[in-house]
Amino acid sequence: MTVVEGNPGPTDAVFQVALLASSTGTVTVDYATENATATAGSDYTAASGTLTFIPGQTVATIAVTVNGDTDVEPNETFSVILSNAGDATLGNSQGAGIILNDD
Repeated sequence: MTVVEGNPGPTDAVFQVALLASSTGTVTVDYATENATATAGSDYTAASGTLTFIPGQTVATIAVTVNGDTDVEPNETFSVILSNAGDATLGNSQGAGIILNDD
């Protein structure tokens, strides 16, 4: 997931989480952000929680707020980590967030 940083103000980086097939039961998965070259609290707002897929639902989203600025800096990255899947098996448990500097 790539997002342009923007000037001062927030921009959401939206990650899409998908099930390979719909389920007849409720599926849950925990998520949390993790620093790489981007720093929570400065470059983006840390996020964590639990996604819940109701029966028949196959897609859910996670929004991570990216903090814009006017600093000239390199592109930065962070991750969204999935864990503790309930009634499902995790395939890809990590997504990369890339914050593109536009200054």
